[in-house]
Amino acid sequence: PADLLRINIEGTRNVVNGALAAGVEHFIYISSASVTWPEGSDYAQSKVAAEQIVRSQDRMKWTIVRPTLTYDGQGGGQEYAMFMDSLLKYPVVPFIGSGRAKKNPVHADDIAKGLQAIADNPKTYGKIYNFSGGEEISIRDLAKLMLASRGIRKPFAHIPVPVCRAIAFVMERTMKQPPLTNYAISRILHEASLDCGEAREDLGYNPAGVRSALR
Repeated sequence: PADLLRINIEGTRNVVNGALAAGVEHFIYISSASVTWPEGSDYAQSKVAAEQIVRSQDRMKWTIVRPTLTYDGQGGGQEYAMFMDSLLKYPVVPFIGSGRAKKNPVHADDIAKGLQAIADNPKTYGKIYNFSGGEEISIRDLAKLMLASRGIRKPFAHIPVPVCRAIAFVMERTMKQPPLTNYAISRILHEASLDCGEAREDLGYNPAGVRSALR
């Protein structure tokens, strides 16, 4: 985790310096919705630091985009794929907590359209846009919807959060690649349904809802 934090920050600094040297006029940085709850996550903290690197220079115009959980017709981004793998792994899905946390997944096509509307658009200079989907959904309902998209139905076993944290504590200290981590727990428990109203207004951003898109 510490290496991930350092690599992400150094990588962003190198890219920004390279863009400055190349005379780039408008720098668009794709961050993450995780910056709104960075505690306990080296990845999220690296995104917070990277955003600050982008914003601290004054030679380029900049725009920052914060996508939520990303999916597409073949699956989705890394976090979506990891979540799907965990849902497919066991005949009964061991689920962290009640699954009530609200998410708002965004289709990759909607991110692409939003980025096209940002490029060289003076209205977007110095702004941060949330790229979420068209509807929020609980993480539990999302899990069931993801399985249904594969034609699968499974029972869920909800495990109390304190028990999950205790298991993760032991696994992280005894295993090189623990199947359960405090980072994974935080991703399940935190809300990730960001308001994309400013993107709608400035960019004509009109994302699909995950229920219709996955069906």
